[in-house]
Amino acid sequence: VELGNLPEADAEALLRGLLAKVPVLPGELLTRALELSRGNPLYLEMLVSVLREDGTIRDDEGTWVVDGPRAARAELPMSVEEAARARVAVLTPEERCLLETAAVVGTTFPRSALVCVSRSEAEVDDRARVWTTDTHGQAVRERLEELVSRDYLQRLTSGPAVAPPTGVADEVYYGFCRDLERECLAAAVDVE
Repeated sequence: VELGNLPEADAEALLRGLLAKVPVLPGELLTRALELSRGNPLYLEMLVSVLREDGTIRDDEGTWVVDGPRAARAELPMSVEEAARARVAVLTPEERCLLETAAVVGTTFPRSALVCVSRSEAEVDDRARVWTTDTHGQAVRERLEELVSRDYLQRLTSGPAVAPPTGVADEVYYGFCRDLERECLAAAVDVE
């Protein structure tokens, strides 16, 4: 099935739906976003994520507030790939380290794999020590759940998309929400 870009009216409806928690949408931001998207629904989704990550849109107890001056001067990504790179660029070093490790493991991964890798890296790499603060991987669990709340990852339930059990009791699997972000993170890893 070949899918094309959305007609302008449908793209606007999608963008308004993605921004439904914003009581009043700045017209200029809406116009710029629609022009840049050229009807690409993934671009619109990624753009909203970028604006939330960079603070242009912030959550105020369930209502999203757009920082008008920041929105007016925001440099919007020109492509879906740029939007993915922009989302990766705002990650903290600890978040990036964790997601790079996950990206190398695969599109989906068990939490226990990251805990194990983080423990072995902690012996040789000071950057990993920041997110491996206890023997049970509590820091890894918390960071993964934070990344779920920010739409980098999704927590997976059992089913065909989830890899076979690792033998670890109560194993939890995660997957990347967007493969472009995973590819961007995996490309940054030196596998030597």
